[in-house]
Amino acid sequence: MTFFIDVILSFFIGGLFVAGVILFTEKLGARVGATVAGLPFVSLLGLSFICITSGPVATKQACLAMPIFGISALFYGFVYEKAISMFKIKSRDIAASLVATLAWSVVNLILIAKLIPNISFVIVLAISALGVITFYLLFYNYPSVGVHRHSTTKEANLTRFFISGFIVAMSGIFAKFLGPMWGGLVASFPVTIAVGLYFLDKSQSDNFTKSFVKELPLAIVSMLIFVSVLYTTLIKIDTVSSFLISIIAAYIYAFIHIELRRKIFRKTVKTPV
Repeated sequence: MTFFIDVILSFFIGGLFVAGVILFTEKLGARVGATVAGLPFVSLLGLSFICITSGPVATKQACLAMPIFGISALFYGFVYEKAISMFKIKSRDIAASLVATLAWSVVNLILIAKLIPNISFVIVLAISALGVITFYLLFYNYPSVGVHRHSTTKEANLTRFFISGFIVAMSGIFAKFLGPMWGGLVASFPVTIAVGLYFLDKSQSDNFTKSFVKELPLAIVSMLIFVSVLYTTLIKIDTVSSFLISIIAAYIYAFIHIELRRKIFRKTVKTPV
């Protein structure tokens, strides 16, 4: 009964928290918006739920593969952009989201089955760093454009709430019944990126969506920092302090990243298309 109550609470708290944060993403511009999307909101709540229901040891095990799962979020963005440009149908955004989600799922299932169980966390970080560099180069020539202001729809807000809450709740359920690695996989699903791309494609120009994707490789580093610090400190110090230090480290990186990008690209960002 207690676990069931935890699931319900995680759904509502996770949904409200993540949806509220994403609300201002497209209003801030692609650079800041992508950085916000890269922050580990869902991972934080998902791992917190795993910790409450399964303990800190299981949470640390769930962290093991999450850096690579985070890089697969960049793969999600890559597949989405390719699919959205290929499809000419009216509901191309839905089709692109489904294709990207399927690609993300297949890649991560292969990683869980073949690679991740046999490697150390250091190697996971090395692969993740290589992934960041690879996708940074892939997205390098994408345009950088400004944001077109608009009002967020009720449909977007409700979708963000339900998907975010569902992912947070399912991460705890998967960890408890299938094992920590599966909980980490669910918690690492790129909710903010997936939902952001879907609604940005509806409300912004194609170039703005590409600009959002372009910023993701450096933005996703905040999630890598969060998981790395959490993996390193869990069990060694008290759990609350471990989570607190980890999320603060991620926020410090995000703040520095936003400020540096703002200064460097202030004169190069184009007007909205």
